[in-house]
Amino acid sequence: MIILSFIGLLTLSYCSSFNNQKLEIINELKDTLISNQENLAIDIALFKYRIEEIEQTLRNYHNDYKDTINQDLGLKLSRYKVLKKIYNKQVNEYDFCTQEQKELIQQLENLYIDVKANRLNKDAFKGFFAKEKIDTYNLIERSKGIKKSLYEIEPEYIKLQKELTFGREG
Repeated sequence: MIILSFIGLLTLSYCSSFNNQKLEIINELKDTLISNQENLAIDIALFKYRIEEIEQTLRNYHNDYKDTINQDLGLKLSRYKVLKKIYNKQVNEYDFCTQEQKELIQQLENLYIDVKANRLNKDAFKGFFAKEKIDTYNLIERSKGIKKSLYEIEPEYIKLQKELTFGREG
């Protein structure tokens, strides 16, 4: 009887220790995910405004510009359209990433609760955790890409915005 009690106590201690390790790595991944909020700390409203402004300028040229569009002006307008596409793509990517961030945090919280309640065996935990880890690091890379892309094209946008002032003077 004493031996069985001792074995039970060792098993319980091992399970508790293993669960604590799982909880710890879940918290570490959650902290990594939360640190991604820095990558998503973008003034997205500014870039949405940029899209509207580009659209308005292109409409002004399309509707009201009566002179001949020379090659230089045509290239600038084409590049402005490309910038609009980049802004649109990155704003949509930002919206996706912010939603994915919320969902991943919730999924990690659910995994934490399940581990704490001892609802998952070792293999199930490994599967869920591996998926969450891959999703988290993919999200971080996508988030970094958004910020990088948006701020890389800013100088060109500002230059073109100053050059393509038609219809905004007055």
